[in-house]
Amino acid sequence: MKLHLRSIVVGSLLLLLWGCGGGKSTTSADATADATADSGDGVVSSVDASDQTTPDDTSNDTTDGSDTTPPGDAQADATGQEDGGDTAPPNDASIDPDQLGEDQIGDLAAADDSQTADLEADLGPSDDGQSADVSSVTKIYVFPFVFQAGGALGDRKSANKSCMDSGPPESCTTVIALVSFEGDAIKDFGASYGVPMVGVPLVSVDEKTIASDLKTFLNPEFKTSSMLTAGVLSAGEKWWSFSTSDGSYDSTNNCLNGQTSDADKFGSVGLATATDGKRVAGDTASCTETNRLLCICF
Repeated sequence: MKLHLRSIVVGSLLLLLWGCGGGKSTTSADATADATADSGDGVVSSVDASDQTTPDDTSNDTTDGSDTTPPGDAQADATGQEDGGDTAPPNDASIDPDQLGEDQIGDLAAADDSQTADLEADLGPSDDGQSADVSSVTKIYVFPFVFQAGGALGDRKSANKSCMDSGPPESCTTVIALVSFEGDAIKDFGASYGVPMVGVPLVSVDEKTIASDLKTFLNPEFKTSSMLTAGVLSAGEKWWSFSTSDGSYDSTNNCLNGQTSDADKFGSVGLATATDGKRVAGDTASCTETNRLLCICF
């Protein structure tokens, strides 16, 4: 009986001691849960050290995979950051000529030849008697318009046509009226029409030399043969030049730029017998007067 009571007392004491010890023991997970549950404003007041993320674990810390960037996208983003995101799409890349096929190269060459032909057509002979090819010119012919005319010569195109209608030498491919118009003076024929100004002699259709070249002919300080001596004009004849002695446009005496034959308007004329500057501008004549129009060709 005593032994039985002793066993009951010992067992009760053990139960009491065990119960007291369990009430004071709390695991770390329970402590964290309690701390979170006790925070009414959503802020964790304490965090167990085992749940803290270290710097080494940042790259592997994912929750549900939604915030992670696939490796390919990450690489593209990194490239965009390095060059400012201005990389051109493949379609905008420059074409390597070495990658063109023979057909493509042929098409490009044909297009270039077409453009060149169009340009040459613009610079070539036209209906006003002008030509761009003067590389083989050895002489410049001077001849008169077949009829005498008043001062109303028209414009450059009309005057050139009158010269072409006068039967220039067959060897000529370029025919130009030897007269100045506003903005189109004889002295500028080299730049305007490619007329050789030096080194190519002026001759009559009978091959009689008038001057060593057009530049000399337009220099009033140099003596040349007269138009009479060369057989271009007859005695007493004059020719409309609308120019000063050096081949510049005479802004005063020009029959209103070749547009009138009125008696009260005047135009400058060259003299058939002159060997100095008067061969180009020796006098003025009323625009109603009929005089020669001289032409050059080569």
